[in-house]
Amino acid sequence: MRCFYQFFAILSLLFIACSDEEQKIAIGSDEVNSYEDFFDFTLGEDAVDFARVADDPKKFDLEAIGTFKAKHISYREIVFFNFDKDSLPVFDADALKEVFPRERFYALTYDNGLTAVFKFSSVKLQGNTIKINNNLKWHSLGPKNTQRDQQVKLWSFTYSPEDEGKVRMCFVGDSQFHFQEAQDLKRSLDVAFGRDLKFVGKHLDNNGYRFHAYNQYTLYDLKRSLDEIPESDYFLVNIGTNEWKKPVAEKVASLEDQIGKLHKKYPAAKILVHTIMPPSTLQRDQAERLLWVKEYNGGIRNFVNALNSEKIKLIDLEKQFQPANDLKWFNNDGVHLSALFYSKYQQLISSYLAADSKLSEAFTGVTEDFESFPLTDKLAFHNNSNTTAAGYYKLVEANAGMALRAELQPTVNLKAPHRSEMTMYLDPYYQDDKMAIAIDFMVPKNWQLDSDNVDNQRRVMILQIHSKPEEGQTWEYYQKNLPFNRPAIALYITTRAEGIYAELYYGLNGKPGTEFADRKWARVASVPLELDNWNTFNLKYKLAFDDSGFLEASLNDIPMITGSENGRAYGANMHNKAKPYLKFGQYRYWADSNTHQVLFDNLKVGNREIVSLD
Repeated sequence: MRCFYQFFAILSLLFIACSDEEQKIAIGSDEVNSYEDFFDFTLGEDAVDFARVADDPKKFDLEAIGTFKAKHISYREIVFFNFDKDSLPVFDADALKEVFPRERFYALTYDNGLTAVFKFSSVKLQGNTIKINNNLKWHSLGPKNTQRDQQVKLWSFTYSPEDEGKVRMCFVGDSQFHFQEAQDLKRSLDVAFGRDLKFVGKHLDNNGYRFHAYNQYTLYDLKRSLDEIPESDYFLVNIGTNEWKKPVAEKVASLEDQIGKLHKKYPAAKILVHTIMPPSTLQRDQAERLLWVKEYNGGIRNFVNALNSEKIKLIDLEKQFQPANDLKWFNNDGVHLSALFYSKYQQLISSYLAADSKLSEAFTGVTEDFESFPLTDKLAFHNNSNTTAAGYYKLVEANAGMALRAELQPTVNLKAPHRSEMTMYLDPYYQDDKMAIAIDFMVPKNWQLDSDNVDNQRRVMILQIHSKPEEGQTWEYYQKNLPFNRPAIALYITTRAEGIYAELYYGLNGKPGTEFADRKWARVASVPLELDNWNTFNLKYKLAFDDSGFLEASLNDIPMITGSENGRAYGANMHNKAKPYLKFGQYRYWADSNTHQVLFDNLKVGNREIVSLD
C-alpha cells in the first residue's frame, strides 16, 4: 500500500510539461531529482505529499484524456463540459465508461500548473456536462470550492497495489462496504494494526485497497463473481440491502449457498456474516422495509447459529447498533451509513481481530513514522484557514528516511495567530487519566528570530496539550466561557544570545476577570538545543483538577525538570471535564521576517514502546 503514495512524487511536473498531443508518457527513475522543490503547498486533510520519490520507481503509463473546460471543481465534485472544440469529441454514456473506467486513477492539471490526483467510482452525463461526484477521493491538492471556469488537463493511469500485510482481509458486499466512509474504514484498520493487514478482492477502492464490493451488488451478483474472490484469512460479508421486496426465504437460502461455497473453497478462512442494518426513518416504506429486514436478519441468525462453526461467525449489526433506525447511523440520504457508524464498526471489528495471534501484538496506541502520506487517520492538519494561510507541511528526506517538515513563512503586521500544526484527539489512549507521548524533532541551523522578538523573549510553540469543549458544547461556547488561556502543557523553542533553547511550560493560566485570574503557568524546564540534530522528546502526564496532576518530561533520555525528587512538576492541568488533545508543529502570534522550519518524526502515543505510565 505504501508504494502507492510514494510513486506520486514523479507525476506532477511531468504532467505540466505534457502537450495536448501527447497520448502516452512513460515515467522512469532517471527523472527523480527534478522534483525536489516543487511541492511546497498547503496540504488539506487526507492530502498526499509528492516530495518522496522511490529510489527505483516502476514505470507507469499516463494516458492523456484531453483538455476540458471545467465548470466547477470542489472537494466533492468535478463538473466539466462534454466537449472541447480543440481536442475532444462529444461523449455519450457508453463512451464515458471506456474513457473513464472506474478501476483507474486520474490526474488533473489546473490552469495554474498544479496537479491533483484523484479517484472516483462513477461518472455520468448531465445535460451538456460530465459530472464526477460519487465517492470522489482526492489524493492531493483538494480544491477550494470555486465556480469559475478554467481549462484543465486530464490523464488516467493504472495502479496495482502491493500490500505487505501478513493477514489477508476481504470485504464482500454492496454499497455499505463501498461508499467512501467504508473505504476509509480499511485504511483505519490498516493503521490500527500496524499495517499488518492486507486487503484483497476483485475491485480497487479509492484509497488503493482491494475489496469485493460495489454499489447495487445483489446475491445474484455475488453468485456470478464467487470464483473471482481471492483467498483470504477473513471474509466480511454484508449483503442483502438491495434484495428488498424479494422473497425472504429465497434470499436467505441464496446467502447460505454462497457462504457454503466460499467456506468449501477456502476452508481455513474465517467468514464473518453480517446482519444488515434496518432502514432509517428517512426511507420510503420504512415500516414495510423494517419487517423484511427483520425476517431476513432472523434467517441469517438461524443459519449461522445452526452451523455452530468456529469458521463462520455472526456480526449482528442490528443488535450492535440499537436503535438501528437512529438517524445518527445514516448519511443524509437515509440509506448509506455514516462516518460515526464506521467508527463504531471499526471498534467492533478491531476487538474481534485483536484475538488473532498474528495481530494481537502489533499495536496498542498510535505510531506514525511519516514515511508517506496519508498519515494515520488519527492525525489531521489544522484546518483553520484564517491562521494557516502561510503554514506549510511537507515530507522531506531526513533521519534515515522521511520526516514531516512544518513551515511558517515570513509575516508582516500579523493580525491573527500564525500556525502550521497537526492535531490528534487522545481520548482513546488515556489510561486512568495518564498519557505518554514521544516524538523526535529537529531545529535546522538557519532557524532564527528577528532581534526585536529575541529582545522581547518571544517563543515559538512546537507541541501543546490543548483543552477542548466538553461533550455537547460548541467551540464558540468553549472560547467564550472557558476561564483559562493557553494550553496547560506546552513545549517551545526560542532564541537567546547563547543559542536555541527548548522550554517547557506547565499549569493553569487564568483569564483576567475570572476566579482564576491569579493562576499563572510556569516555565518548568529550559534546555539548550544543538541545531541540525535530532532530539527525542518524551512526555508523560496525569490529568487532574488539583495538585495530584503532574508533568514529567525528558529530552534525549535526560530529565528536563530539575529540582524535583522524581523529575515531575505537580499541579492542576485540567481546564474542564473534556480530556485535552495533542497539537504539534509551529505556532506563534507575532510577526517575524524569517522562514521557520521544524522537522518531526517517530510520533508515538500511548503505546508500549514508550516508558510505562506508572
